[in-house]
Amino acid sequence: MSTERSNPLAGFWDSSFPFTEAVHPPAPATPPATALTELGASGIKYGGRDLAAVLAPAYDRFTHRD
Repeated sequence: MSTERSNPLAGFWDSSFPFTEAVHPPAPATPPATALTELGASGIKYGGRDLAAVLAPAYDRFTHRD
């Protein structure tokens, strides 16, 4: 056994793995429901409207859904 300590990270970036292009599954025909639509009405009212309905446009912008 060697008295020298080897660096355990010395070969971290070395790889013989053959990288290929990433394979992405096709996008679904209909986009998945947002958390707001899955949860439904919150029961909290803001200006007479359900809070989920008030926040829906902001959530759509955050997720780039139009």
